[in-house]
Amino acid sequence: DIDGNIIKASKSVKLLGLRIDQKLNFDLHIKGLCKTATRNINALRIIFHLIPYDNGKILFSTFFESSFGYCPLLWMFSNKGSNNELRKIHKRGLRLLTDKPKATYDELLDETGSVTMHTRNLQLLMVEMYKTTHKLNPQFMWDLLEKKDTEHDLRVNNLLKLPTIKTKTHGLRSFTFRGSIMWNYLPNELKNCKTLKIFKKKIKGWRGEKCKCKLCV
Repeated sequence: DIDGNIIKASKSVKLLGLRIDQKLNFDLHIKGLCKTATRNINALRIIFHLIPYDNGKILFSTFFESSFGYCPLLWMFSNKGSNNELRKIHKRGLRLLTDKPKATYDELLDETGSVTMHTRNLQLLMVEMYKTTHKLNPQFMWDLLEKKDTEHDLRVNNLLKLPTIKTKTHGLRSFTFRGSIMWNYLPNELKNCKTLKIFKKKIKGWRGEKCKCKLCV
């Protein structure tokens, strides 16, 4: 009760298109994404057989995969069960695109030249890490990361300090912790790219090797 106004507790709230729940596991948000993606792929399946494959792939990327492109850095390390649902929806969409209802997920990815949604999100995470370490994004982001001082020449350079975490639930999947780990694993040839444009082009060939998050183990 604030000045005569009753404020009721809510288990979730939608802020700028992002559904935030009380446990910060983003299950509700991912379920909403899957629902939207399912609706879009059901609409596309009607025309896939009427247009060339290349055109269908463009529509697939535009109206289906783009459904998962909003604020992925906030929810990408969330509940494993919800991300499995996202994976199933992606596989179903690829089967409809290729007209191969019995193909495995890996076979579909190879044939279409695609990557898993998690891999794509890891690539986006590394793009943001590059922008942050090179001070190409808003200034408040620069203070989130701290470079690691090394006394000896190492095979891997441009390392970041891992932040101290207070809780395993949220600390291990935070932008600063998970982003710093993956950045340190990134090959030097990627971290030392001269421009953001070059980095974005090269990171597409990276598959998130050595990711040890709970979605990968």
